[in-house]
Amino acid sequence: MGQDGTFRYDQLLTDFSVGVQQGELVMMRVLPPVFSDYQSGKYAVYGPENLTPSDDTRAPGALAKESRWSMTAGVFYCDGHALKDYVPRETQQQGIPNLDVLQDTTQILTEQMLLNKEVAGVAAIVAGMSTYYGAQTAQRWDNDSYDPITIIKAQAAAIALRTGKRPNVLVVSDPVWDAITENANVISRITGAPNLESSMIIPAAVAAVLRVDEVIVASGVKNTALLGQAAVDAWVWGKYALLAVRPPRAGKRIMALGSTFIWRRAWGLAAQGDTGRLVERYWVQDRHSDCIEILDHYDQKIIAQEAGYLFTDCIA
Repeated sequence: MGQDGTFRYDQLLTDFSVGVQQGELVMMRVLPPVFSDYQSGKYAVYGPENLTPSDDTRAPGALAKESRWSMTAGVFYCDGHALKDYVPRETQQQGIPNLDVLQDTTQILTEQMLLNKEVAGVAAIVAGMSTYYGAQTAQRWDNDSYDPITIIKAQAAAIALRTGKRPNVLVVSDPVWDAITENANVISRITGAPNLESSMIIPAAVAAVLRVDEVIVASGVKNTALLGQAAVDAWVWGKYALLAVRPPRAGKRIMALGSTFIWRRAWGLAAQGDTGRLVERYWVQDRHSDCIEILDHYDQKIIAQEAGYLFTDCIA
């Protein structure tokens, strides 16, 4: 918002920000978006008793028997998120086209916000999987004495029995993926020989063996050092692997491990569309700069932890 209190909505930079590729950041593929016209609201969590078969026979002229679904309502609240940076007029006059400088600033800010969303999403998953998780310290996947495929399949069957739906996505961190592809048991399953090159193992091949739609390798990196200290880089997804039910279309009444609720009309702008993200560009006189500010509202929620399983400490 400009210093005079009016919006300085920039359609072009907003479209550019929305189009920034997330690459190694995968959270929106794990907790898919559910758009809301309101900042807060309720979503449905269905209980296991909904899988109980019932008598639906009906005699001629009789009323249909009533089906009673169990529904526990959860609540989401889309907190605001924002970052900004200044582009001095001098920088814009150094022979670089103005739009390129502004786009570069927009891209950097967007990438920072996406990284923040990824880190917060992993934290939400770890906190939300309070029941269905297990440390692999006794059967680590970088040890050929254990078969990761067998371990994952066992939990896939358990999820299907709990929810009536087979999990259809497996998310693994980059180092965990390396451990899977170098495990002799996995190589033997897919290539027929345990001594062949692990480079032959691709996500689609592992997905086919596990009967899931997609295997996602999460390669995001974060710096865990305090500001001003030497960088300490770490994988955002650490040593985790996540098996989950991800619906083809996310919604407030659809079974899923979790969703990202997005307040899409936070600023009341039709041009904003369904992304929820807004880029403002406004002049700041005392800095003699254009300010680029990116704003977003979302809430990352584990809806039904029964629809997933979190593997921790998958590697040494």
